Amino acid sequence: MMRLLALVLGVVSIAGVAQSQEIKMLKEDSAPPPPVVLQGATADTVTVPQNVLRALAESEPDISARDEAPQPSVVLVKVLVSKTGMVEEAVVVQGQGELPRVAVAGVKGWKYRPYVVDGEAREIQTTILLQFRDGDGRRAVMVAGMAGMGGGVDL
Repeated sequence: MMRLLALVLGVVSIAGVAQSQEIKMLKEDSAPPPPVVLQGATADTVTVPQNVLRALAESEPDISARDEAPQPSVVLVKVLVSKTGMVEEAVVVQGQGELPRVAVAGVKGWKYRPYVVDGEAREIQTTILLQFRDGDGRRAVMVAGMAGMGGGVDL
């Protein structure tokens, strides 16, 4: 009987160690992803809130996503806008399914007036929140305090 009890306790102990290792791996896997870095950004690139970019918008057409799912949904895209106002680079920060691919392709067609500092056009970067609903994606209106969005205002 003592042998059986020792064997059972040994199995329970081994199972507990294995479970602890699984929990540790899950915690490591669920760590937040590293920050998204735009390859074309330089030390001279100015980071602006998304509302600054919105004020410079010349053309932000809706992004057609009729066949992609899930909808409604949101996608966060980090963009690099050139000195001439063209979106040079777009990288997904967050999103699901095929919508991130569609969002990046759509945002790359958007156009802005140049961002000028001290009389000189500057390259800028920001993160844009896109909302997809009923087959179309468009820039979402930010609300202060949106969970997980850096306070909403500073995107």
